[in-house]
Amino acid sequence: MNPNGHQNNNKSLVSQDDLLPNVIKRTEKLITALYMVTDCMENDEPLKKKLRFLGIDLFSETQSLAFITPTLRNFSITELIHKIEEIISFLKLSSSVGFISNMNFSVLGNEFVSLRNILEAEQMESESKKITEFSLPTDLFNEEDNNLALLENSKGQGNGHKKIKNNEYYEVERKERQKAIIKIVKEKKEVSIRDVLKIIPDCNPKTIQRDFVFLIREGVLKKSGNKRWARYSI
Repeated sequence: MNPNGHQNNNKSLVSQDDLLPNVIKRTEKLITALYMVTDCMENDEPLKKKLRFLGIDLFSETQSLAFITPTLRNFSITELIHKIEEIISFLKLSSSVGFISNMNFSVLGNEFVSLRNILEAEQMESESKKITEFSLPTDLFNEEDNNLALLENSKGQGNGHKKIKNNEYYEVERKERQKAIIKIVKEKKEVSIRDVLKIIPDCNPKTIQRDFVFLIREGVLKKSGNKRWARYSI
């Protein structure tokens, strides 16, 4: 398969349970190979520095996928896909100018394409599961106190789906969420909390507001206006 193409007979597609370990393991092997093929370049060669920087960044971001919400995970996967495509482009350039062999470019490029296809498949599957299924009680219209029955049923569902998150989970999720907010602000130049919630809908507005306060305090963002008219920019 051509590293520039998007199609693949995906023998690399894996089940949801195996996805993250597989992605992390593949990425680790790819970055190791990337370091090996760029080792022959001069240390001050910009292509060498760029490829290794992108590789380390790619590997670092794959580590956080298991600790973030589905919406943020989709956002991170999009970022990973963009980084992979950037790496492929720089590998092609390195091959064109003779820094790496055509064979190494073909092998490494194909493996990066395979990783990209796995991530794209996961993203598509995640998008198809956004609507949460809810089954009405079968006796809903047969009981006199059906409203109470429905209420109790809903309470039971809520308790059954509670997730206990440890501090590590919250910290990684917070960092990924703030990274997403910064990218949104960079792209849109100026945003409101409502703008961010359209892109990250599964977050509480108060949570986003706290993130903005933190990023302003750290000097990353600036604020203009107050309350509902507040706008945030870089």
